[in-house]
Amino acid sequence: VLILTDLKWVESARFQSIVGLVIVLNAVTMGMETDMKSPVWFWVEQILLMFFVLELVFRMRMSRLGFFTDSDDRGWNLLDLSIVLSGVFDQWVLEAWRGLTQQEVGSGSNGNLGKMMMLARMLRLMRILRLVRVVKAIRPLRQLAIGVVRAMQSMFWVLVLTFVALYSLAILTTRMIGWGQLVDDPDSIPDEVKEMFGSMADSM
Repeated sequence: VLILTDLKWVESARFQSIVGLVIVLNAVTMGMETDMKSPVWFWVEQILLMFFVLELVFRMRMSRLGFFTDSDDRGWNLLDLSIVLSGVFDQWVLEAWRGLTQQEVGSGSNGNLGKMMMLARMLRLMRILRLVRVVKAIRPLRQLAIGVVRAMQSMFWVLVLTFVALYSLAILTTRMIGWGQLVDDPDSIPDEVKEMFGSMADSM
């Protein structure tokens, strides 16, 4: 059915708005789930995960190989894929495994059950990454995030330039002051000053 269906509506503004609302709803429910314990949240998570799985399948069917090769959205797409797969493994695969292993507790599978529970707790913490999708869903936040990343790239080169300058000055001051090459009589330089520029690390 998916092969023959026209999925152009996946890229429509209306569908993207719905996805954004669901992502925001997911963020709100995660906060409420943290403070208020209720069995209702289990079913809410199942419905939300099913929606995200279908949305991801539709997008992959629509984009085909472009889902993995598009330079503009590849990073976001891979992040979405990892988040959804972790949710599937946590809420569906591990739940099924837990149901099977609980039936085998009497046959010595307590060790495997303990490892499975630890993995389940780690995967539940990864659900926090779903909040990143809020940034993608809201265009101003997405543009701001891209601007921050680009600014951090610029700051990296500023740090590199600063390090090169400090490194060069450290070589100069260590040789001129620490080694006493600045004056004719190295002994005329106070010992306190020499200690300050006695090595590259001290000079920097």
